[in-house]
Amino acid sequence: MFAGLIRFNSLPDIGFAHHFYSDNHSYTYNSKKKSFEIVYVNSGIIEAEFNGEKIYAPEGSVFVLFRHLPISVKKSGEKDCVHSTVQVEFDYEFSLITDGTAIPFGRALLPFVTLPCKETEQIKRELNAIISQLGISREKNRFSASMRFVGIIQKLDELARKNIGTQSSSDSVLSYKIKRYVLENIDSSFTLAELAAHLKKTPNYINQEFKKVNGITIKQYAIKKKIAMVAELMKKQGVSFKDACRNVGISDMPYGYRLFKKHMGTTPKEFMKGDTHK
Repeated sequence: MFAGLIRFNSLPDIGFAHHFYSDNHSYTYNSKKKSFEIVYVNSGIIEAEFNGEKIYAPEGSVFVLFRHLPISVKKSGEKDCVHSTVQVEFDYEFSLITDGTAIPFGRALLPFVTLPCKETEQIKRELNAIISQLGISREKNRFSASMRFVGIIQKLDELARKNIGTQSSSDSVLSYKIKRYVLENIDSSFTLAELAAHLKKTPNYINQEFKKVNGITIKQYAIKKKIAMVAELMKKQGVSFKDACRNVGISDMPYGYRLFKKHMGTTPKEFMKGDTHK
């Protein structure tokens, strides 16, 4: 995990705030000014590279782009990448956090990527509110928008500390990495052995530790997320059940149908009609 640790020395001054469509170009940053963006990924996947490692921000996640770091960013895959972003410049102290680094209090912890959850949906709404505020009147709403941005930073800090903790055990960090891998590879049918090799652990170990923290196996978690994505693609984007399954790496339609009915409590057809039998 890469994260930035910042201490405020002034109130953030918002530079730009807008909805953005990513093209196929790669953008490389290494600014002399201290500035960063908080980005909500509305669709597609953002791929970044930093210190020789790939970082992925999937749909529904929040990506923090520290523009003063040597980091390259582009869209990943064929799907269009659309995101909402707010950029700020202000005086702050910065430290880079990686796995195993002690995390002190008194500073805001901002992971490069915060995976989809109810809190990232809240952050999405706050970013959209800032974009709307500044679109109406930048001068009139500058202070209010800056305070909203501070609230977003505080929310990301709270969520990061909740997920990995100031006394993070290797189990909680490992669980976070597994969940991130699952979401980044939601469109494939990766094996437990492939995931274990990626993490440089044994399959049995990662499965046991993941279940200890989450109460379910990695396979069960992956299936749960795949079916949730199928339901979202159908309901929000009008994608057919067959195409939605293929988008998450499920090619066996009868199998996908059984999984959907088990996890959603209804058939795909009834789900689209709004009928459930839970």
